Amino acid sequence: LPYGAKNEPQKMAVPRVEPKTPKLATWQSVYDLLYWLDQRGKQVGGRNKDQTYDTLFYFCCCMFLGIRMKEAYAITWDDVLWDTKELIILCEGAKVDKRRVNEMPDNFWAWLKYLRRKAVLNTEGEPYRRVSRIVGHYRKHLTKLGKPIPDLIAVKESLNPKAKLQEKFHNIKRHTFCGNHLRLHKNSTKTATLMGNSVKQVENTYKQLVKHKQDAVMFFNIKPPVVLDDEEFQNSFNDEDVVTIEDAVEAYLSH
Repeated sequence: LPYGAKNEPQKMAVPRVEPKTPKLATWQSVYDLLYWLDQRGKQVGGRNKDQTYDTLFYFCCCMFLGIRMKEAYAITWDDVLWDTKELIILCEGAKVDKRRVNEMPDNFWAWLKYLRRKAVLNTEGEPYRRVSRIVGHYRKHLTKLGKPIPDLIAVKESLNPKAKLQEKFHNIKRHTFCGNHLRLHKNSTKTATLMGNSVKQVENTYKQLVKHKQDAVMFFNIKPPVVLDDEEFQNSFNDEDVVTIEDAVEAYLSH
């Protein structure tokens, strides 16, 4: 229809989106998933190992840093500021096309050091498919054990077996981070900055969503099986990056 022309659809009222209370995952379900991914990474090899640890990294980014999965898929190790314990979230993956730099909480910093030699952070192809496949294995694992599927990884039922799986509770990972972070720190500005949202939106949506402070404390105390202190990590990190003159010359000539 020509722009501005009168038509019947103009008389229709635009339906409003009904507000819903965000669904949060329990800290126990987060712990179980992260540790299952770590155990799987130790048991498989090759690309499966790399993809499993990449998946573990993505979930840690969403759960403990408040970023979106799509933003996590775009992160590489070059985006980590090791000296200042900050992570750069590029605008390429951001929903609002805005680059931001997030400070790392202590437990995320511990996971980052743990995963430095394990996750390759492959941004090529479709990371979503790799993550979806691995999380699907976790759902099958729980089903075999007779355990319920937690809200954290629940998906919508579909009659089409080839349809793309959709999470049952949209953005549950970010909601879980925001609710726990706001309850723990009681600083809506700090939480909003990490999430890239407005302060008003954070206060209206997430205030007192986590009722008990102890739950938030437990959530941000989820740490990897091995926690390296900064000195140990720095030593191993330096050893990893040492390149001799001979190695450099050989690499140059072979190139």
